[in-house]
Amino acid sequence: AALLGIARGYLMGRNEYEAIANLNKLLEEYPNASQIPAAHFLLAQAYDRQERYVEAAEEYRNFILLRPGTIDGYVLFWRAEALFSAGDYAAAAVDYQASLGSATLLDAIQIRLKLARAYALAGDQPTALALYDDIYNRSESDYIRSLVNLRKGQAYTELGQIDDAQAAYLDSVNKYPRPYDTYSALTALVDAGVEV
Repeated sequence: AALLGIARGYLMGRNEYEAIANLNKLLEEYPNASQIPAAHFLLAQAYDRQERYVEAAEEYRNFILLRPGTIDGYVLFWRAEALFSAGDYAAAAVDYQASLGSATLLDAIQIRLKLARAYALAGDQPTALALYDDIYNRSESDYIRSLVNLRKGQAYTELGQIDDAQAAYLDSVNKYPRPYDTYSALTALVDAGVEV
């Protein structure tokens, strides 16, 4: 308990190195302690702050294995974020999807946006496009719809469907002029020589 408290103090003080050292000491010297799940959770946060995303994802997994059913939706989301930052987009998509299926107070639209982006970066443009269409229809926010159109345009461009990409960009330019993502869509149209 003392080692966990010391590590938590170091983590709150932004001293991840000392936090990690104390947490690893706890894990090595007291493997059966009741604080082990919390140690894995704090270790994940410390690794995340150090941008050691693969290790953070592993520690989040360890926490879920030791404490299933407690805060799975949140931990799966944080694990997905770590995997996404590590460039493992396919694994991130799996965890974003699992997070959506768990009970949380997280914004489902934002998770769906991240899920679609993970699919797109993993090279699965058709799945990403289907998700983007769903998000577009669920949201009433001009900012979300503008971002969705920008991402759809990028996905269609990856697939070589330039007319569909330009249609998505034009939808934002014509309907949602305020969001910054519409400016990015407008720039893509102007660069392609499309009259706006």
